[in-house]
This record gives sequence, C-alpha cells and structure tokens, in this order.
Amino acid sequence: MTVLISSVILGGWQRDWWLAPLTGVILGIGLYPVILTSSILGIITRSSIAGMILGAAVYLVTGMAVSFGLSIILLIEGFTNIEAWIDFLEKEIIVSGTIPYLAGTNLPSIVYYAITLGNSFTPIPLPAVGASGQVTVTLELKPLEVLPLYLASLAVGTLALAAANLAMIRRIEV
Repeated sequence: MTVLISSVILGGWQRDWWLAPLTGVILGIGLYPVILTSSILGIITRSSIAGMILGAAVYLVTGMAVSFGLSIILLIEGFTNIEAWIDFLEKEIIVSGTIPYLAGTNLPSIVYYAITLGNSFTPIPLPAVGASGQVTVTLELKPLEVLPLYLASLAVGTLALAAANLAMIRRIEV
C-alpha cells in the first residue's frame, strides 16, 4: 500500500498503476536475504539491533563493492562515450543478479520491465552530460533473459540463508 500511495502521489494514476503494489510485494519478498542476514548477525551478536545495523551494512557494502568495482572498469575503458556507459549498466545488471541481496532489491524493476516491455530492449534514462534533462539509452539486455538469473539467485540465496538461520537457532537451543 505504501508503494501504491507514494506512486500515485508522485506520478498520479498512470496507465500501469496496478504495477505499484505488485512491485511492492516483490520488493518485500526480495528483501528476505537482507532480513535473514540481519537475523544471522543478530544471533551471532545476541542483539537484534546490532543484527539489523550489520545486515544493512552488509547490503550497502555489497552494492557499493559491485558499483565501485565496475566503475573502475568503466574508468579504465574510458567513460566519455555512451557505449561504455551502456556496457557498464549491462554488466552491473548481470553482476547484481548473481548476488541475492542485490537481486532481491532490483527484482521489482526487472519484473516491471518484463511486464511492460516483454522481451524488448530496456530503456534507461541517464543524466545528460553538459545539459539539463536526461538522455535515454537502450540496453541490449532483454528483461525476460535476465529475469531467471534474478529469480534463481533470490531463491537459492533465501533458502541458503534460511537453512543457516535454522542451523544456528537449533545450535543455540542445544
């Protein structure tokens, strides 16, 4: 409901207004790896607040590490041409899909593009260099080709973290 209300406030009743609650539910499901990691860290530290803080830190550091690592590649290749930016964005989408934390939080946008675009190329707005406004580039990645990677990563990561949580809880009970 929060996603739907904020979407309506920011964008009004758009043609695809029903996608807002759907992406909100997907984001809620996608946050399970972060929640389970926080739970594991809470069990280890014996503090739920420390677990939440450390879980959020793991998520942020993971995302920053992916972006920073790929940014180094972009700097080496030269970031002045648009093809380098497109290549960077495509690599970031694929690498993010292999990490359960990032796959879960990026999954709503992948599902949105898959529903609205089908299997056509994905348009991404970039800030215009030296001018106001945005430039839209089209990625070669197709949403339906990336979706299985994101779903598999989220499912495997969630199951692995849930198993780790259960194992730790059982160990504490013994």
